[in-house]
Amino acid sequence: MFKHKRAQIKLLPNPEPTPLNLEITRNQGSPVAIEATHESLQAAKKLPTASLSKREEQETRENDELRRELARQQRKNRARLRFIEKVMRADELL
Repeated sequence: MFKHKRAQIKLLPNPEPTPLNLEITRNQGSPVAIEATHESLQAAKKLPTASLSKREEQETRENDELRRELARQQRKNRARLRFIEKVMRADELL
């Protein structure tokens, strides 16, 4: 049968981090230029993956947080609409 040749991936040399990238890193940020260094990529490959139960637990927590945030936004929106209605009624009375 046919054998497919595997594509060769060539990594380009990473440029030195700019002062801005270093400043972002100092402030607990994560610029792409820092994340894409060869050392960072290799370290990420060696990180252990979370077990299925831990991932499920984490995603459940994130889902709960998102549901709470959605409920909070919906409450804010209802309050905003009630306020607009009151302002419109008050405007009609004047």
